[in-house]
Amino acid sequence: MSPWRRLFGWLGAGRPEAPAAPPVIAAGVPVLTVGEAPQAPPSPPAVSDHMAMAADLVAEFEGFRSTSYLCPAKVWTIGYGTTRWGDGRPVSSGEGPIDQVAARRLLANDLRHADQAVADLVTVPLSPGQRAALISLIYNIGRGAFARSTLLMHLNAGRLDAAAGEFLRWNKAGGVVLGGLVRRRSAEAALFAKG
Repeated sequence: MSPWRRLFGWLGAGRPEAPAAPPVIAAGVPVLTVGEAPQAPPSPPAVSDHMAMAADLVAEFEGFRSTSYLCPAKVWTIGYGTTRWGDGRPVSSGEGPIDQVAARRLLANDLRHADQAVADLVTVPLSPGQRAALISLIYNIGRGAFARSTLLMHLNAGRLDAAAGEFLRWNKAGGVVLGGLVRRRSAEAALFAKG
């Protein structure tokens, strides 16, 4: 506002000028001060190669189900083979529906537990493919079964070929050989052997 308007505004010289509105900033965009360089927003944590391979392998063989169902081992399951919710509560009858995004989150959480089992139990270096194959196996058979397995014994003794052959023994649910498990174990063994 000019000094004359301020002084004589009461004489009808016009209304005082309104202060300028602050700039509109989109939510989540940092406000920069003069001379400050813009920074890229933080990126989400990267998914490691072995975890991405394991997730794809598990999702392929488990398939997606939006509501709870009894798996061949008679355990209530949902999504891509998840048997427990993120809070640790077991999946039960009549639960769901969930979408594939939620199922992938549950799968990622479950796979972290399987990955930790590999870290805790395996004493030899692994390639990303070998680690992914073991994560897929542990996700399906459980940490306890893997910890007691001949596969782990061969692996920790450095007998990689013998360890790869042991995948094929884990092809039963409820004592019955299942074609889906035969195909899955073959895929895991091939990924493990490829290294």
